[in-house]
Amino acid sequence: MHRDSKEHRLFHHYVTRVAVLMIHIDSERNPWKSTYPCIALGNASSLSRSASRASKSLYYALLAQSASNLANLYSHGHQGSSGSGSGSVAVEREMQNHALKYYGLALRELRASLETPSEDYSACIGTMYILAVTDGAYSNVGRSWRRHFDGAASLIGHLSKQKPWGQSDDAWVISQSLALSFEVAQTGCKAPTRPSPLTDVLLGAVSSRKDFAYTIGAHRSVINSISAIRMLEGELAQGQVSADLDPRISRIWECLMSEEAAGDADSDDKRVHWPPEEDRLVGEEGGGGGEEKTKSKTGRTRLNQLHLNIFRNATLVYFYRAFFDAPPFVTQRFVSRVLADATEFLDLNGGNISMWPVFIAAVEVCSDHDQRAVDRWLEFSYHLGLHNRLLARTIIHAVWRERDAEARRRAMHPSEVSVGWRDVQARLGLDICLL
Repeated sequence: MHRDSKEHRLFHHYVTRVAVLMIHIDSERNPWKSTYPCIALGNASSLSRSASRASKSLYYALLAQSASNLANLYSHGHQGSSGSGSGSVAVEREMQNHALKYYGLALRELRASLETPSEDYSACIGTMYILAVTDGAYSNVGRSWRRHFDGAASLIGHLSKQKPWGQSDDAWVISQSLALSFEVAQTGCKAPTRPSPLTDVLLGAVSSRKDFAYTIGAHRSVINSISAIRMLEGELAQGQVSADLDPRISRIWECLMSEEAAGDADSDDKRVHWPPEEDRLVGEEGGGGGEEKTKSKTGRTRLNQLHLNIFRNATLVYFYRAFFDAPPFVTQRFVSRVLADATEFLDLNGGNISMWPVFIAAVEVCSDHDQRAVDRWLEFSYHLGLHNRLLARTIIHAVWRERDAEARRRAMHPSEVSVGWRDVQARLGLDICLL
């Protein structure tokens, strides 16, 4: 696989810029800076014609994601002096063309690799995941991002007996990202969805490890709770009210109240540090550095704790909205905590906050103070080159306007009015990917 200078620049942009956007805190365990590029390039022979088609498909998918990010950055005028005028437009179009080209090449190589009996599981599933993220977070192409999850689900179902996700650390880390991303993304569906091997087979298989969900900055118990809420909400939407409804809801609540999920306990001995302590921030020196290293470690621990809190409190908002259609005044304390922690995360120069928890809180905001916090997060997100952040602003502000209008019509305070963001999204003709 010969890499020309343009491919080299795109690949470099992916590793140095895009990979950092894929995780809330960049560290040595960031798989988008290590696992994905290494599988895409493989060994030295991967740069030749002998490279597997599966690894080629992942390589092209990474280039497509990189080019899409650059196209958005030039579109938003975030490339310095070249970010305005005809030059910026020309570069934006060039990057869009590159994105389409490599997206097509990734699909071609992926289809070819899936036709062979010895397909590389990690490369194939990694390609499907990256294409889903590229479609869902970087481009505005309707619901096409869901088809990649559907394709991954078919592959997981086909390989359920072989269980390849447990054969290596690389296979596991990609599989867990796919599984948790699917659960989070599916919360945007109001209509009941059909059962998926990504939940029925993969989620349980990969979530048994304690470090499950480290790539999204949540505890495994929280992601499992999101999945349980989503599944039960779907059953209720279909009129399937089982005799064990109350016990199931209680179990979800107890899981969210567990010591593992509630990582913001007052005493330090109850606090769960995440990821494991051996992680170092990228750029942190491996030895010496007494006070500076301690500050770095303390700062990283605080950022991780904030992100865990953000996810858990947003899941509590999701819980109340899914089962009780709770208006904002019921969830206000959780919403405000999410936004306060998100603000501190930004103040501490943390990375790219996961979109799902902040969005879930943002659509329930009623106070001016919390709205300003949301707008600050949106402004920060606007500069990342992620198109779904622009869609988020459209939906969030539309929900706020609709709630205010309904409150005036009914002579109520906005915090007493329930507005379903998925209903607003449907009226706008959108299908946001909350990744």
